[in-house]
Amino acid sequence: WQGPVQNGVGSVPGTVAPATTPQGASAVHWTQANAGPNTWIWTDPAGQLPAGQSYQASITLQGTGVVYVDFWNGQQDLTSATVQLSSTPQTLTVQGSVPSAADTHVQIRTADPGPVDLYASAATLQLLSPQQGG
Repeated sequence: WQGPVQNGVGSVPGTVAPATTPQGASAVHWTQANAGPNTWIWTDPAGQLPAGQSYQASITLQGTGVVYVDFWNGQQDLTSATVQLSSTPQTLTVQGSVPSAADTHVQIRTADPGPVDLYASAATLQLLSPQQGG
């Protein structure tokens, strides 16, 4: 995980560190005293994703902040629903295709300004299998 950064600003103060969730899952812990809207942390797949395939990104989040998950497919941002975090873990999911070979990113982004103190765990990026006609 890398960041945090903010649209139009670049790197901003905050920390992202390996951690364990209160439930004991391996996670990253993102803390930032006053994040602006569209501040994010991100992780990248090991290599470029093949063009023409569809993927599902999901991340389990808990803590404080108003956030969403964003999958940059190399051409546009594909986003999940926006949620108010709490101590109850919530899994956010977004699906989309990668139209051409490009660097892609899975991001956790703030929707509103304010403090962020969250745990992100169980981050996955899975290839979706095409449906077979019947």
